[in-house]
Amino acid sequence: MVDQSPGPVEPALVELVPDLPGTDSLTVRISRRYADDLVELLESHQLRYSKVVYASGGPNLAIYAVYSAAGALVGLGGFSGLAKVLTAFFNRHQGKRFVVNGDEISAEGVSFKDAQHWIELVLEKQAELEARRAAPPTSSTTQPRTPLGPP
Repeated sequence: MVDQSPGPVEPALVELVPDLPGTDSLTVRISRRYADDLVELLESHQLRYSKVVYASGGPNLAIYAVYSAAGALVGLGGFSGLAKVLTAFFNRHQGKRFVVNGDEISAEGVSFKDAQHWIELVLEKQAELEARRAAPPTSSTTQPRTPLGPP
C-alpha cells in the first residue's frame, strides 16, 4: 500500500519588493491561495492597490502594487496602512508558516513593528534604486577622447 497522505505543507510566500522607480507604491507578491485574504484586508483598510501581471509570476503567485497613502514615497508613514494589513493578515493565519522576504517565519506573534520593519527594509532598497537611477552613469573604462583627423 502506498502512503498517499499529504506531505508537509510548503510555507506560503509573502514578499515585499520595491516597485518601479519613481512610483508611489510597493509590490506585494503572495501565494495565490492567500490573495483573496490580502485583497479583502487592503479593501477593508481602504488602501489603493492594483493587480500586477508579470509573465514570470507563475500560476501560484499573485502580485499587487500597493500605493502610498500620501500619494508619494514619504517613508514608512505613507505605508502604515500596509503594515496594519500585514499584521491583520498574519493574525488571521496564526500557526501557519510563511516565507517573508526570504525568511521562513510562523505567523504566531507577528506584530505591527515586524510589519513596519519589513516595509522599512523595502523602502531603503527602493531609495537605493532611486539614487542609482538619479546618479550620472560612470564607467571605469572611459578613456580620454582625442580629436579625430590630422593634427
